[in-house]
Amino acid sequence: MRLAFAATVAALTVSTASAADMDVLRPSISEQPATTRTIDWTGMQFGITGGGDLTRADGTKFFGRTEDFPGAHASVFAGYQEQLNNNVVLGLEGDITYTGDNAKTFNIFDATDTYIGQEKISTDWSGSIRARVGYAFDNLLLYTTAGYVATRVVDKANTTAATGTFHEYFQGVTIGAGADYAFTENLFGRAEYRYNKFFEKQEEIKL
Repeated sequence: MRLAFAATVAALTVSTASAADMDVLRPSISEQPATTRTIDWTGMQFGITGGGDLTRADGTKFFGRTEDFPGAHASVFAGYQEQLNNNVVLGLEGDITYTGDNAKTFNIFDATDTYIGQEKISTDWSGSIRARVGYAFDNLLLYTTAGYVATRVVDKANTTAATGTFHEYFQGVTIGAGADYAFTENLFGRAEYRYNKFFEKQEEIKL
């Protein structure tokens, strides 16, 4: 297996996108003469990523307008993949992400437009499980990925109507594409773009 280190930039939205440069644990280089050495991408993989996040809440059910929540995140991922004889690589990967520093505070009004307090809204934990299909060009692996994604929205309310911390969970789908490049037997980097679409909730929040 191989170990790699890198940085990630991601956009997580209530429709999200992410771009990443990462370092990870990867499969080893096959035992061949140096002149014909190739990468076998079969095996377990582990990694840690960190970077920027942008959550976008869009639609009439979120205070009647679109709001962006920029922040930062750190995540871990793990998976397994198999390289076939024709260099096609099939795999399964999951990740868990914590997002912070993305809270926004909103003034809350009742039905008569009377100010009743504030709510601070953010996201924190999210995760996905995805299939990966790629093609290996020796130490370069190009791939696509798609699967299930979920995130948690945090609402810290301090109003005359409600006080406390409340959580709401959103589920959706994620799709993306990327490239893994093995620099050595134990080090590789990754560039990835992902778009996450979360299904709309029916509850309406008024600001």
